[in-house]
Amino acid sequence: MHFKGQDIQLTVGGAIYPNDTLDFDELFKIVNTNLYKSKSSGGNTITFYTHEKFYL
Repeated sequence: MHFKGQDIQLTVGGAIYPNDTLDFDELFKIVNTNLYKSKSSGGNTITFYTHEKFYL
């Protein structure tokens, strides 16, 4: 995306409270893990938590 002549990238890691976990520390860990996965896949990506990703 371009804004005022600048390239802008958005990289997001997400989780949904209370569906994914009720514990704040666990929710924060999930979001950070997903953000890292988004960044490591090249950025400009949105990654959300699913139980299958973490609990296979």
